[in-house]
Amino acid sequence: MFRLTVLGQIDLRDDTDAEVRPVLAQPKRLALLVYLAVSAPWRFYRRDELLAMFWPELSDERARNALRQALHQLRRTMGAAVVVARGADDIGLDAQQITCDAVDFHTALDRGMLDSAIDSYRGDLLPGFVVDGAGAFNAWLDETRIQLRHRATRAAWALAEQHEKSGELDRAAASARRALDLVTDDESALRRLVALLDRVGDPSGAIRAYENFATRLRRDLEVEPSPASQQLIAVIRSRGLALNGAGAQQTARMSHVDASRTPRRASVLVTCFENLTGDATFDFIGRLVSTAVCQALSETRVVQVRSDGGPDADNAAIEDEARLTISGSYHAVDAGWYVSATVHSRETGRSVGHVAPATAPRERPWEAAHELGQRIAGAVAAHVDARVASWADAVVDPPSYAAHQRHVLGMELHLRGEYRGAITQFLAASTPDSGFTIPLLWAIQASCNLDEYDQAAAIHAELAVRRTRLAPAEQLICDYYGVLLAGDRGAALRLVKRVAEMVPDSEVHSQLGRDAITCNQPRLAVAALECMDPEVGWIPAWTPHWRRLTEAYHLLGEHMHERDAARRGRQQHPEAVSTLLYLARASAALGDVPAVHTTLDEAAALASDPFATAGDAMFVAAQELRTHGHADGATAVMQRAISWQRERCSRLPVAFADRMLLARMFYEIGSWSEVSQLVTELTCERGDDVDLIGFAGALGARTGNASAAEDGLATLRRVTGSFRFGRHLIWAARIAALLGKHDDALNHLRGAFARGAPYGVDLHTDIDLQPLANDPRFRELLRPKG
Repeated sequence: MFRLTVLGQIDLRDDTDAEVRPVLAQPKRLALLVYLAVSAPWRFYRRDELLAMFWPELSDERARNALRQALHQLRRTMGAAVVVARGADDIGLDAQQITCDAVDFHTALDRGMLDSAIDSYRGDLLPGFVVDGAGAFNAWLDETRIQLRHRATRAAWALAEQHEKSGELDRAAASARRALDLVTDDESALRRLVALLDRVGDPSGAIRAYENFATRLRRDLEVEPSPASQQLIAVIRSRGLALNGAGAQQTARMSHVDASRTPRRASVLVTCFENLTGDATFDFIGRLVSTAVCQALSETRVVQVRSDGGPDADNAAIEDEARLTISGSYHAVDAGWYVSATVHSRETGRSVGHVAPATAPRERPWEAAHELGQRIAGAVAAHVDARVASWADAVVDPPSYAAHQRHVLGMELHLRGEYRGAITQFLAASTPDSGFTIPLLWAIQASCNLDEYDQAAAIHAELAVRRTRLAPAEQLICDYYGVLLAGDRGAALRLVKRVAEMVPDSEVHSQLGRDAITCNQPRLAVAALECMDPEVGWIPAWTPHWRRLTEAYHLLGEHMHERDAARRGRQQHPEAVSTLLYLARASAALGDVPAVHTTLDEAAALASDPFATAGDAMFVAAQELRTHGHADGATAVMQRAISWQRERCSRLPVAFADRMLLARMFYEIGSWSEVSQLVTELTCERGDDVDLIGFAGALGARTGNASAAEDGLATLRRVTGSFRFGRHLIWAARIAALLGKHDDALNHLRGAFARGAPYGVDLHTDIDLQPLANDPRFRELLRPKG
């Protein structure tokens, strides 16, 4: 077995731990081995692909000869079994003959083993390595190096959050520092580390981290940290000064309070498994099972595990402290062993979930012990892990620990807006033969967030097949997604209200808040969202929680409450641009133009997050200022937005959404030639896009091109197909309003809402619907209900 090391260093060793120097001494030969191992592990590569990657400057004959020579030398040095062929043209590596640390890194992450993944990542891929005459390989190497570093960074942050939530504060800080080490010039990473150190009670460490970062910036780039970073550290420093000035007694009191709030891991007592065979020679199996269960629970790192030490031990003190107790029994069935267990909660006085029994052949009882340990670990982790605990008692079957890990990793990706990666984890966590279906519900939502409704419907269809085996709350959520995908938002709201009543302390209130807003019931949304503790469960990692709450207050016209909520969100997420968008919108609605500019200054200094950019914040603020009668301020902010967005679009590659937003900005200020040019370019790429069709029609109405406006209106009226959710009719209403056809516009709006179009804060700022502003029917349509 050969071991290839490519992260942080370059090394290749055989099974005697000796260097394989003939390969290490030949850069192109080594590069070929690395590419075969890392690019897409354990697949076959076409010879033509390898020729273009490594010998592009040679003729076809000479290049093929060079490849043959390189493969011959690899086989000669490492043995014929390492480099294998499939037919005449396909080349690959045998995974049984060689391992690679980069592959181990990916595998650990895919399995949710964050600790192992970070341990595997010891530095950049092939640092300082370049191959002359192989430009394609060098480009692949640069791109893969960045991808690996980014993935390691995300894993380090995920690990830091896991440690923080399980009370391992030192390990949380160490993982966060590791994340910042991987992106030494990323100020958003600095602010995440500083905020984490402050939360875990290490403000001095937060200040040191900031000062070290600032020193590097001054030395390497001759610049100062951004205003957002300076503001964050100033808050921490001022808090420290206030604490010092209050005297030693107050300091001691504060330290006591902080310590009392530090989360402690739940204690679990594993009792001796009862031997039901009647044969004392099989007592060892009980000890085997107890040991396996204790080990599996310890590996979760979310509980403290204690064993009762046997039937004669005095366990009163342990039982008093234990939050969960695990007991069980085993007996022989036919030619095998049958081992069952119960997880009992002292808090509720009943069992936690349903742990399926494990079986194993008579001669291999350890297989049943291992399987039962994994099942119990999953059930316990689901019960005590704050991110999922609120649903632990509402499901039929708890997950295995492997499924729990995948589900939690999927949640972390989802909450960061990385929906595609999240879906992969969710689908892996919920296998067809598993009763653990919660990940499928998350996968449906992630697909909806990507506007990939066909995929959402396919996952829902798979879930619906299992409906009769689900718990009542799961059945309702299954039904909820069915009516939501059908565009019936009213029915969806009624169903999610019932779920919230069944699982009253769960994060489902966040979904209730969102659905209440889309059904134009912001008062219900406020009640649902304000009853939640934003520091509990997975909500602390979900910045859109504050979007939903601020939007609800905005729709009610309660802008002071809106700004207060935005400030609370900003305090919880100082690194997020999206919370600044919510704050800028509230300030704009209040007419506080200086506060708007101050907030946008902070947004411009931050990196974009998955839910907003500084351009989005500027655009929304400008619309609000215009709508609330601050025309001059709106124009200034929109011009600033255009400058920012233009600069963003000058960098390649330019996303479709970025150019669409720039077109909308020009549209707001009446720069028709710029809008027309952008719409023409975008239409060449996505001619059937409903938003572009509607935008082109509205542009025609704005510029006096009645024919283009009527053509757009007619096209939108002919739109058919699933999952439109009335979007095409919203555009039809805009065009009709601009053409003075108010009755048609209102009918289109009603039709859009009936098909699932959401109510939202953007309707009252929509410049194309302004011709309807004085129509009492339009005002009644938008008036908050409930």
